[in-house]
Amino acid sequence: MKLFRFQKRTEEKPAAGEIVIIDDTPENLHLLNDILSERGYKVRALPNGRMGLAACQASPPDLILLDITMPGMDGYEVARCLKEEVVTREVPIIFISAMSQTEDKVRAFRAGGVDYVTKPIQVEEVMARVETHLSISRMREQLNQANQKLLTWAVELSQAGQKGRSSGGGGTGGAIPKGLAECFGKPAEALLAGDQAEATLTVLAATSPSDETLARLTEGLEQRFDGHPVAS
Repeated sequence: MKLFRFQKRTEEKPAAGEIVIIDDTPENLHLLNDILSERGYKVRALPNGRMGLAACQASPPDLILLDITMPGMDGYEVARCLKEEVVTREVPIIFISAMSQTEDKVRAFRAGGVDYVTKPIQVEEVMARVETHLSISRMREQLNQANQKLLTWAVELSQAGQKGRSSGGGGTGGAIPKGLAECFGKPAEALLAGDQAEATLTVLAATSPSDETLARLTEGLEQRFDGHPVAS
């Protein structure tokens, strides 16, 4: 059966991303597989809800295109199950269905969908929505990674401040910890100028550093804003 050719997998994902299609209509699977593959996406196509759910849980894709009306397990149930699993909770789901009533769309969004496309499929519309939600998903992932780095650095700075105070040094002594530079991906000196200084000052203020450290960063912000003092 030709559907099995969609399920061949390789170890590495292409730059464009990996997409799972779950639909019980072979024609829809073939159409979506063809247009997505032509755009450089890796595609896995599954002919029913249970197989689609198992495939996503075993190896989460970057995005899911999900039909609603399927035998056994419909799209709503698949989406709810995916959102209950930690490994698939953040994967964006775009529903693709011939059902066009408002209540159908509302139910899809409540089940965890991020978008809804009505059949018959308009190729450019589908591609635009896919690209948009993949972009949003990647930005969210980058933000999460940045937040983790910030948290790691904040702990480092807090520990450094406690160590300095316990030794009578009055906090960090005005030094910019190495973790701060690693957090922002810049040398310590670069954290005193431009947009980085504002973000750095915000994080520093929350971790109770020494007055000298805050003074250095505030000075950098004042230079950025042409000498206008930064409100405290």
